[in-house]
Amino acid sequence: MIPDLPDCIVETTTRTEALENIRRRAITVFNQTEVLRLDLPIPPEAVDEQPLETSLRALGYGAFKDDPTLDSLLEEIERQRETRLIGD
Repeated sequence: MIPDLPDCIVETTTRTEALENIRRRAITVFNQTEVLRLDLPIPPEAVDEQPLETSLRALGYGAFKDDPTLDSLLEEIERQRETRLIGD
């Protein structure tokens, strides 16, 4: 079974057969799926103006809580964003 795809359930006698059947079933589900992009208006009061680092620390984000590598991770994210926005 694929947890996020409740229609993808198979029953077989071997693991190999189950994996092959679930792969086929997933392909069938994906081929019948339509992906849509919805542009939704976001009210100005819903926009968080805090930088990502401040937001993560303020929320005590699970694995990032007290994580000494958070600063370097955020720096790398910012580098990647700038590379994609500006280009190399």
